[in-house]
Amino acid sequence: MIILIDAYNILKRIHACIHISDAQRRQFVKKLQRYTSVKPHDIVLIFDGGNASWPMKEKVGRITEVYVGHGRTADDYIKEYMHHERSREMLLVSSDRELCLNADQLGIPSIDSSMFYQIVSKEPARKKEPPRSQVIKTAEETTQEIDSLMRQAAEGISYAKDDALPDSLQAFDSHTPRKSEKKLRNLLHKL
Repeated sequence: MIILIDAYNILKRIHACIHISDAQRRQFVKKLQRYTSVKPHDIVLIFDGGNASWPMKEKVGRITEVYVGHGRTADDYIKEYMHHERSREMLLVSSDRELCLNADQLGIPSIDSSMFYQIVSKEPARKKEPPRSQVIKTAEETTQEIDSLMRQAAEGISYAKDDALPDSLQAFDSHTPRKSEKKLRNLLHKL
């Protein structure tokens, strides 16, 4: 899956400021690198500006940083990218209403920047072993047939899978979802 991120949109929400320092940007990229070491997603970060008048790209591992250049906005670049790559499995990360609407029209689900940051900030879930079943005998008499049935029943117990989504995203499971919400829910479970 491609995770397309409106980079300054998310950074300004995280840091609650207008100007983002190089250190803040590098720290965020490191967090995403840790995330992609656990999750097999390709991340494309789209930044406004840059040192040239054309888009500059830098790819390190599964993360591509794009600086769109002078005279162009990250929003314009994101819209073009979504249009050209719409056949691929993709998730837009932005709180920009217009970008999210454009993504929805192309059939691309989007998630709010703050929600995405909450997901990537979580420590990776460790696999939990299901509790070992234990047969407790409650009768004095021994019946081979009943003991055998009890053991088989204990082995057949299935345990619910831990839900890895934050509480703020549980609302997606509380109503009958539209097609775009189903697609988003499926992608969120992959995050």
